[in-house]
Amino acid sequence: MNTMAENLVREGRLIEAGWVSLETTMPQSSMAWRNDMRTAFFAGAQHVFESLVAASRNPEHNDVKLAAIDLELKEFIIEHRLRYEPVAGNA
Repeated sequence: MNTMAENLVREGRLIEAGWVSLETTMPQSSMAWRNDMRTAFFAGAQHVFESLVAASRNPEHNDVKLAAIDLELKEFIIEHRLRYEPVAGNA
């Protein structure tokens, strides 16, 4: 995590810190595209947060929601890596 992101975490701005960290990995692009990506990032965070808040109102479903979110995100990472990580070796 970079220094700016670490400072944001200390300030209690975890989502902004995540965005700042992700943004450093992006290719050069227009400010409009980056703003759209930031909006999508925060919209996703808002959705997950609201889902967790709703689940916390019903404690017997809380573990199920967390497990489902964990699985969904792990599946996304696997899919993303398969699609975008370079393949080692020569074909």
